Amino acid sequence: MKPYSLSQLDDELRRLIPDFDVVHSSAEAALHVDGGANPPHLPDGVSEDDVRRYLLAPHYRGTHSEVCHRAVWMLHDLGFCNDEIAEILKDMPWLPKRYRNRLSTEIKRSLSKPRPVCCATISSAVPLPLNKQCAITLASCPQLSDAFMRTLERYGNYAGLPVSNKILDTSRVIESVSKTDTQLSVQFPCGVGKSTWAVVHIATSAGQGELYIMVVQNRETVFHAANQLRAIMPPDDVGVYVGWNSEECVSISGKPHDFKDCLRDDNQSACRTCDGRDKCNYHRSRSQLGRNVVVMTRESFLVLCEKGCDFSRRRIICDEALLTFVDEAFSADELDTLHRLFTRYGYDNRLSNLLKSLFPSLSFNAFSGAGRIPDGHIHWCELSKVWDGEIVSRIIRFVKAAGDSLLQSEALVYRFLLYFRTAAMCGASYAYTYDGKILRVKKDRLDLRNFTACRSMMVLDATAALSLSEFAPTTCIYTCPDLDIYAKQGFAKFYVAVGNPTKTRRVKNIEAGLELMQVHGSEIFAAGPVMLPLNRDCDDAIAHVETGITQCASRHGLSVQIRKISRGLMRGTNAMRDCTSAFMAAAGFFTSIEDIALHACLRQRRDLPWSELRNADGSPRMHHGRFTNSVAQDIYMRKAITELYQGIYRSAIRDGRNVSVVLAVPDAGWLLPLWQLMRFTVVDAAHANPQTVQMFTGLSRLVNMSAGATVTKRDAAACLGYPGVDGWKDHKDMLNGLLAQFFQINHHGLVRKELS
Repeated sequence: MKPYSLSQLDDELRRLIPDFDVVHSSAEAALHVDGGANPPHLPDGVSEDDVRRYLLAPHYRGTHSEVCHRAVWMLHDLGFCNDEIAEILKDMPWLPKRYRNRLSTEIKRSLSKPRPVCCATISSAVPLPLNKQCAITLASCPQLSDAFMRTLERYGNYAGLPVSNKILDTSRVIESVSKTDTQLSVQFPCGVGKSTWAVVHIATSAGQGELYIMVVQNRETVFHAANQLRAIMPPDDVGVYVGWNSEECVSISGKPHDFKDCLRDDNQSACRTCDGRDKCNYHRSRSQLGRNVVVMTRESFLVLCEKGCDFSRRRIICDEALLTFVDEAFSADELDTLHRLFTRYGYDNRLSNLLKSLFPSLSFNAFSGAGRIPDGHIHWCELSKVWDGEIVSRIIRFVKAAGDSLLQSEALVYRFLLYFRTAAMCGASYAYTYDGKILRVKKDRLDLRNFTACRSMMVLDATAALSLSEFAPTTCIYTCPDLDIYAKQGFAKFYVAVGNPTKTRRVKNIEAGLELMQVHGSEIFAAGPVMLPLNRDCDDAIAHVETGITQCASRHGLSVQIRKISRGLMRGTNAMRDCTSAFMAAAGFFTSIEDIALHACLRQRRDLPWSELRNADGSPRMHHGRFTNSVAQDIYMRKAITELYQGIYRSAIRDGRNVSVVLAVPDAGWLLPLWQLMRFTVVDAAHANPQTVQMFTGLSRLVNMSAGATVTKRDAAACLGYPGVDGWKDHKDMLNGLLAQFFQINHHGLVRKELS
């Protein structure tokens, strides 16, 4: 459900449609535009007639069919589904008569055609945060308490770091907002001291009787954070909760146990007879859950939520984003096996019908197994309607009763159980799609909009505005413009390979990136090592990229040190902070159409037809490199831009040094969300069309203007590659879409807005 006030609708429509004159409804309540299959929820005082009058009162330029095409796309971009669009359009006086008896067909046909020019810039806009933002000033925040300052001093002595103004200012702001809401997110730049604040705050407040869960990225970070806390507070007050780890288990027990052998709740667990269990972090974790402060990974926290663990007395601080989505895939043969096992050995109606309840669109037959017919939809389901606490115990009893007869399929049953396990407090939902061979599932493990099973929750996330997780309606993303001075100490120079950062375009993006390196190698290689983020499945590209980078450096008489890092490990690591350049054009940030489709289904909380997202040949439904489905495009942009930003900030820019970055983005609009997170300039772009290159470099020059600076419309258009007297007039919709968030645009020209 996406809320629009009437004034916001006015702004949105003026941006999408030229010369839009609104006939305002007298109702001033918020209008909710729902992407679901049901009609939009209308607040008191707003009727469906109000919606029709408000949205479609203006007279457009062009023929009736052109007007209809624009209106369909406009309503689609605002979140209305096809049936709702048909209901709104059916009585419009300008609707062509020939459409009236086949309106649904015409809407589908319109959405299959290219986006009209008036809507072309919608996907280039900065993705709007799913949660409201609130900017605060340093001056409005009270000074840090004496207790906090004493703990901060102990931390500085332990870490061997001076207490800088950066740490003091960051701590002062976060300490202030931490006392305001029960659920909040803090979006401050990477490297300003959010993690330091978290450790010091927890140590200080735990000494005053508060109970905490600290959630971090990985197992290594868990022990690092726990050691920091134990150094500045009573060590016995700090506990560590981690999951089973095969390497640790083998090193302690000397036996090749599997995770099933060490289940904490199993009376026959190998841990009970293991001589080294007192040294095992996994075995000791449960007893440490009762300590005043418990440090754990994001995965462990979500698993505990799925088990129904009570956090109602604890405050939760998540260092970095709390990513709640998880994927799984089951082959048709595996579905057959599960269905056969549950119906044959379970003797339990709940288990016998479990797969049918989880995947209602699939057909299961006792003799022929799972149907092999591809599904034309992506389906959305609420897990609580199918799964409850009883299911887990039923499956465990079933596994034990089956004994040796289940030996070959035991791992499959546990994988199924651990993936779908949930508790009522999680509010989990999932989306699935089936192509006749593979069932792909994406699960949102924790519905943060309704999660109340804790005393408070704070998420420290440098890219919170781009997060795919939606919090409760009252949750704020706090920002502080005063802290931008610390982010601006380092500066980035961008060299852009124009293209989608996808796996399918990886080879082309690599070649374009190497071409830029050949031209600008003396600037890129001179300072230090090169960071090379790569996908785990691109072994074939590693040698090619390394050879190309080495040759580019050699042509400039330089040697180069290449530091490789897995794309999936970029967030939260400091191992690359000595790198003064990054070749990010080799990383594909778009994994599959299925991934985007399942995310879009979860976002809209409704079934989606594949025809909205994929062409008949299986390729993504895109126009000029953009998904025609605006929700899918928004998700794609969020995922890619977040990873680009996190990857760039693993480099030396984190320590205030200048860096050079070779990256791939499809159009200049993609730079705008990045620009709001960091400061950079575009030196060059690789593309056959000089106008496209000028669009990138010109947009960089414009957005880097100082606040209050002015530029004429003619000069702004020329800067972006549209010279001449009519440069602005002929492209004003696209140019407005790019520049409106940075400039106040009036009939006199453009005035650079104050940064926020």
